[in-house]
Parts: sequence; C-alpha cells; structure tokens
Amino acid sequence: MIPLHDARRQRCAFLLNEGEPLSLTWVNGRGERWETGGRLDLASGFGGRPVPGGEWRTADAEWSAGEPLFADLSGDGTLYRAALGPCDGGVALNVEYRPRAIPLKQRLADAALNLLYRLGRLTPGKADRFLFAGDARQRADGNAAFVLKAAEALGLTEGKKVTTAYRVGKQAAFYAKVAFLMGRSDTLVTDDYFPLLYHLRLAESVRVFQLWHACGAFKTVGYSRAGKRGAPRVDGPTHRCYTHVVVSAESVRPCYAEAFGIPLDRVKAVGVPRTDVFFDDKYAARKRAEFASAFPRAAGKTVILFAPTFRGDGRESAHYPTGAIDFGALADFCRQNGVYVVFKMHPFVKDFALPEGCEDVFADAAATREINDLLFAADRLVTDYSSVIYEAALLGLPTVFYVFDREEYVAARDFYRPFESYAALGVTAESFPELLDALAADPPDRGAIDAWREENLGACDGGASERVARLLFTEGE
Repeated sequence: MIPLHDARRQRCAFLLNEGEPLSLTWVNGRGERWETGGRLDLASGFGGRPVPGGEWRTADAEWSAGEPLFADLSGDGTLYRAALGPCDGGVALNVEYRPRAIPLKQRLADAALNLLYRLGRLTPGKADRFLFAGDARQRADGNAAFVLKAAEALGLTEGKKVTTAYRVGKQAAFYAKVAFLMGRSDTLVTDDYFPLLYHLRLAESVRVFQLWHACGAFKTVGYSRAGKRGAPRVDGPTHRCYTHVVVSAESVRPCYAEAFGIPLDRVKAVGVPRTDVFFDDKYAARKRAEFASAFPRAAGKTVILFAPTFRGDGRESAHYPTGAIDFGALADFCRQNGVYVVFKMHPFVKDFALPEGCEDVFADAAATREINDLLFAADRLVTDYSSVIYEAALLGLPTVFYVFDREEYVAARDFYRPFESYAALGVTAESFPELLDALAADPPDRGAIDAWREENLGACDGGASERVARLLFTEGE
C-alpha cells in the first residue's frame, strides 16, 4: 500500500505524491474500475470525460497527507463537487454530480445542425476535403494563413479540396452553412474557440486540428478554469473533439491537454506557425520601416509598447482601467528620458482614449491590426497578463509586467505556473511609481530571456508552418 504523504489541489485536479510514480485502481459501488496515476483530473481524467458521480475507493494507497481535499467545479448550471480523503482500508474520492438541464430551444437547434451535418456526410467528394473555419475572424489569417501558404508552396494541396469558411453575416445562417460543409470534410481546422464544433456529433474518422492562436501556457483556459466564472461547464463538450493541437514547446503540452480535456498524445509540440515571421529578417525590416512612417515622432527615441490585456468576461464587458495610468507622470518621464510610448489595447477594448497634449510622446496604435508588427520596432514591452510576452521573448524584448491587480486576477483567472516564473522575462511593477522605476532601470540580462524562450518556445524556430502543413496534409498517407 502506497502512503499518500503529499496531496494538493491544482486547478481541476488532485495531485498525489507529485513526481513519484503511482498506479492506482479505483472501484465504485457498482464494481466499475478506473486506473490512474498520481494525478486525478476531475474534468477529463475518466477517458476524456469528468469522473462520474458516486464514491470511488482505492485499496492501493493509505492517506497520510493531512486534511482531506475539496474541489467545487460547478458552473453554468452543472453541479460538480469532489472530496478526496481517507476511508477504511484506503482512500476515497466522493463526487457529487448533477448535470445541467439542456433547454429545449438548444436541443432543437443542435438537432437541426446535426441534421445538416449528416446531409453533408451523404455528399462526399472524390478528393480529400479540408475545411478551415471559425467565427472569431472574417478570413483565414494568423496560423491558418501561414499553414495554407506553406502547404501550397510545398505542393501539399495538390489533388485535395481546400475550403475556407469564416464568420460573415448572421450567426445562425453561418452555422447552418458550415455544419453542412463540415459534413463534407475529412479534416476540420480552426484556431480559436468555435462553438459550432462542440454541438456536432462528428464522425469518428474526422480529424479536428486546433491551431490555437496563443503561444505558450500563460493564463488558464478551458477546463483548467473549471469552477471559475466564464469557464465551460465541466461536463460539456467544449474543446474535447480535437484530434490534433499544435503548441509552442514540449513543456506546455500537459497544459493544453488539461485545458481541452484531451489525451496528451493529441498535443503536438511542432511550433506556432505565425511565429515564423520572427525569423524573417526582410519582414522585420519592412515592419520597422512601416512603423517609422506611421509614427515619425518616435524617431531617435526609446520605444515602449504598452499592450495590456482586457478586464471583463468577454467582448461585451471588455475594458481596461485607465485610472491605473498616471498619464501626466508618464508623459513627463518620456520627455525627460527620450521615450515614446505606443499604446496597443486589446481589440475588445473600445473606449480607450489618450489625453490631449501628449502627442509628442504618446501614440495610439488601435489602427494597427497586428500587434506583432509593432514588436519589431519596440525596445521594451509593458504588459500584464497578455500572451504577447511569448512573441516578445522570440525577439529578446525585455518586458515590464504592470500588475496592479494581480491578486484579483489570480483569483478570477489564474496562471498555469507561478507568476514569478513568467517574470523572468523582465521585472514586475505593482504600482505606477514602481512602473516608472522599472522603465528607468536597466533591462534584465538577455541570457535569462533566451533560457525562458527555449523552455516555452522551443518548437518555434521559423519552420513551424512547414511542420504543421505536413502534419495536416500528409499524416497517414
């Protein structure tokens, strides 16, 4: 019997004797068996589904880890609570589960979409069919564009039918059209949260590629947020259909498996395609020239890119608390130190405005669609919890983390690793005076940034687009 001397909760899981090999067999009152190691993933550990309700016991271990552990992953109408602790003859996991009642309107809509999908399955084409689709953007750009360009250059699309379908017009009409197109496709490709995918009962032979738009593993997403506001319900279908997820490094694979509720072997550390531009000297020179033309007052000055993420639950409530910025003090700092600050708010933030009289040292880059293009001309980055830190690391750009509301953000969203591990990219400021001090100080040693980049972006080397294109178009041939 294994003594469980260490047990703690981590996001949607209980960890037992972390780092030690464990093999545990759990049995419930109906005689059902469940094999695990030392990680009890409540959201997805039962064959990609939440652990079923009831009491599960193991006689393979004895509890010596202190007080029992509790987790409440309830949300969006689903009740899900779990307790782990000692019992006679071993350890018990008690799960209280009451599923959400699906409204009739949603059931009817799902039935209609699945009917369209099945009709599409009845009209297959002769060639292998690939569908790039999503409703977070209006055309194939970002990772999808890079993969398609690489595939065409390599001749991988010859003899194959490639279709794109991105959100234009009303959602209902768009979903109806794409559900049918998905039925006709062998491979589906998206790069963001895409609700339609999660409402369809896809054929087992269909491959679903998630080219997730963000690098690394910073803010928690998906089932890693179970029990927090805005997370998918723990027993829902969101994300679980992915057969292939591409990520930036080997070290972040477990984070994405947890977030999407899928087995680890479906997560591939082959790189993030859109990062290939950071290894293209001609592209970098062109973007620096475009920046100089768009922001002539930055010439000869140290350029700081101020690019925080938004606060709120999504597009409708997105905002940034501009009261955390002392624009007057920042303008004085810029004039005294030869600094020019370019503000690039998250696209969801619509009410940001710079004060008048600061045009000599401030600029708003809202009209610049791609934030990465601004990084090429920046000397330092100021952000908070934005994944732009990964792209900045690829350029060796020092980062200042302005995290005046860190405790609140951790409670509401949290990170995959302790925040201090990300702060190796630069320095942390928790008040505006600290921010000014950080901007005045010398940047950190480049070696620390390079080491962090190797760990978190090891598969981003300028060849990600080609690797993903080959995986997508030639796997299995």
